[in-house]
Amino acid sequence: MSKKDFSSDSEMRHLMRTIDNGVVLAQRRLVERAKREGFTLVVCPDGRNVVEIDPESVVF
Repeated sequence: MSKKDFSSDSEMRHLMRTIDNGVVLAQRRLVERAKREGFTLVVCPDGRNVVEIDPESVVF
């Protein structure tokens, strides 16, 4: 989609905020599930190295 597909800049900003909030909610749910079920999380923070982390150490 191009910028002109939105009726206004505020509508585009609202859509971007909604998407960002959804991503944060999904991350929180994943961390809570990992805590509850005793899993560790595997992340790739720099795009190269894989790191295993304890969900208890994740702070939002």
